[in-house]
This record gives sequence, structure tokens and C-alpha cells, in this order.
Amino acid sequence: MKKLIDIIITIAKGGRALGVHDENSKSLEKGLFLEIVELISRYDPVMKDHLENAPKNSTYLSPDIQNDIIKSIQNVMLRSIISSIKCKPVSIIADETTDLGHNEQLSLVIRYFDEDTYMPVERFIGLHRVEKVDSQSIFDELSKMLSSLTIEWNDITSVCFDGAAAMSVLVDACTSSKENRIVFEFFGVVQLTYAFIEGSAVRHAILENISKQINVTLRTMKSLSTTRWACRSEAVSAIKHNYLALIKALENITYSTKQTDVNAKGRGLLYQLKNFNFILGLYMMDPILTMINKVSKYLQSENCDLLSAMNYIKSLRSAINDMRSECNFKCIYDLTVSMCTNLDVTIPKPKKREIALRIDNGGSNQFFPDTNEQELRLGSFYPMLDIIMNGLDERFNQDTINIISSIDKLLNLDITNTDLNILSNHFKCVACQYQI
Repeated sequence: MKKLIDIIITIAKGGRALGVHDENSKSLEKGLFLEIVELISRYDPVMKDHLENAPKNSTYLSPDIQNDIIKSIQNVMLRSIISSIKCKPVSIIADETTDLGHNEQLSLVIRYFDEDTYMPVERFIGLHRVEKVDSQSIFDELSKMLSSLTIEWNDITSVCFDGAAAMSVLVDACTSSKENRIVFEFFGVVQLTYAFIEGSAVRHAILENISKQINVTLRTMKSLSTTRWACRSEAVSAIKHNYLALIKALENITYSTKQTDVNAKGRGLLYQLKNFNFILGLYMMDPILTMINKVSKYLQSENCDLLSAMNYIKSLRSAINDMRSECNFKCIYDLTVSMCTNLDVTIPKPKKREIALRIDNGGSNQFFPDTNEQELRLGSFYPMLDIIMNGLDERFNQDTINIISSIDKLLNLDITNTDLNILSNHFKCVACQYQI
């Protein structure tokens, strides 16, 4: 039995399936478990004797027995974990994703300090199916999983949800604000472009051939993600880099295809790509997403410390705030106009608005932009930057930054009385006991 358990543990560690659909004696492929058992029996007389002489109802090789052994291993591991974390503060890491069966699976990892090794330890607890992915449903499922480990929420010192949309409080200025139509529609076109080109090997091949003809190194296109900044940045950057090749590829596809739906989609997408607002979105969003992506990657790096993380956040906010200038937008607008001129794309004029005569003495106090540049700067660019900065301020407010800075100084034994007062006020402890 011990040998069978060791075989199952070895296969499970590699994340491989134990069996297959056809495991009878005449099958050429019986699955990893039975194949390894048969291989060992060639060199192990004990295993060989067991397979040849044991009663057919006690060979311990059936799928049901394999599942029972896996369940027993799980129970032993959970008991060991429960024993290790008893009366200890823990952190939890959770994330949800969709499996191949289109079921939402919630994974849970707990992190705690091991007093034997003097090192932090992370243990994967398991995957649980969830019916809904709203914050309340995720919280309820986490509560059940923690209860099985005898962990109370009071014992949890920190939580990490990997930027999941339902648990994140950062305002998503780039995709959720329908009031900013340019930005909102821009990301829709980016995703449609990816789906159209990468949804067909033939269309992707046309894009590759076009890029070779115009001597452009093709950059891999990415799908957008609702929770990962890296995917958004890479998706926008790829569209911008491949833009000319995409235009020519879409023209080729719509001209050569015999499928009416492909022709209609291609012409519609070509119209959207050769639109002033979309080109403006490329030049607006690419530098912003690149900066956010760099900070996001650093915050997820192993070498990230609290104080450096806060400095990166401050630098990001400062850089975004610096972009909020008339001079900076003029550069973006001029690049857009130059691109549109080369592609013969129509440059829109400012919308004419009627003055409401019943308001403020005949409308003398009403403001109307004189140029299209001014209208886009005040109506789209500035609001987008403001929402991003407000989102950063909401998540990383000054109180949070001060607390993190004080904790970092405490860990580095470089703490001052001011830092002690900040920590004592936040954690409700008496600072005078620790005055230095």
C-alpha cells in the first residue's frame, strides 16, 4: 500500500491525471498510475506477487480506491496544516478563474510564519467552485474554507486578491467610465481587433505577410483583461506598433474574402481603426498604461518592500499629474493629426452648441471650446487623468502611506516617536510603553 501511495503522490505533484477512460488489461495505454505499477512489478517481486496472486477485489488499483487514497492524503495534509497554524496569525491569498468547463473556481493559499525554519510558509488549500463572483459570494465561500481550517477572520492579518475586479477598490478609469466615450469605445475596438485577427489562422497569416512586406516587426497581439494592467498595456502597445500593418491587412481581408460576415466585420473594424478618436486614444493611453504597468510589475516582484512600493506609487501619481498639461496634450494631439493626415482620416471640428438664453443673462457665462483640441483636452483627456489619480488617492491615501512608512521603519529598527504615535493610533496600542 505504501508503494501505491508514493506513486499517487509522485503523479499528483506533477499535476497529471492518474487514469484514462480505458484501463482494461487489453488497453495499450492504461493511464500513468497503472502503467507505473506495472513497470515497478517487473523489478519488484513483492509488487509482482501482489498483482498476480492478490484477490481481484483487493488489488487496490481501481479508480475508486485511487480517489479514496487521494482523499486520505488530502485529509492528512489538512490536519498537518491545521496543526501548524493553530493559534497563529495568518494571511490569505485568493483568486478566482474560469476552468475549461466554464466553471468559476476559487483558489485559496494561506501564508504563515514557521517557527521551526524561521521562514514564511505558503500552503495551497484547494479549489472550490463558486456560483457567483461578486464580493459577497467570494466572502461567503472564503468563510466556509477558513472555517474548515478552524481559522477565524480575527486571526487574519492581511488578505490578497490579486487585483480581482470584485474585490478591488481602485477605480477603473480606462474601461468602466461610459461618460468618457473616447476611452470607453477605444478599448472595445482594441478587443474587437484582437478577436478578429487572432480568431482565424488565415487572417493572422495575412497580417504576418503584410508586416513582412512593409518591413515591420510584428508584435504579438494580446487580449484585454479586466483585472491585469499588464494585459491592457501589452494589448494597446501591440495595436499601436502594428497599426499600419493592421490597416493594410484589414483592407486585404475585406477585398479578398468571400464570406459576407467577415467582409462586414472587416469593413466595420477598418472604419473604427481609421477614426480620429481611436488614433487619439492610442497616443493617449499607451504612455499611461506603460507607466502603470511598470509600477504594477514592481509591486508584484519578490524584491518589493513597503517603502519602495509607496515611493513608486507617489512617482506614478506625480507622473500622471505632470501629464495633465496643455503642452503635453498638444504633443499628443499633433501626433494624432499627423497620423490622420498621412492616412487621409477626417479630422473633426468642434461641435456647435446652442447658447441657452434662459441661463445666466443670455448665456454670457457659458463656456464653449474654440477648437477641437481644447474640447478633447477638457472633455476627455483631463477627466480620464483625474479619475486615475482619484483612484490612486482612494486606495493609497496619505494615512495609509504614513502607516506603511512607519511599519517599514519599525522593521528596519529605524523608528521615531512620530512613527510610534502613528502606529499606536492606528492599532489602538499605548505608545508610551515603547517610547525611544
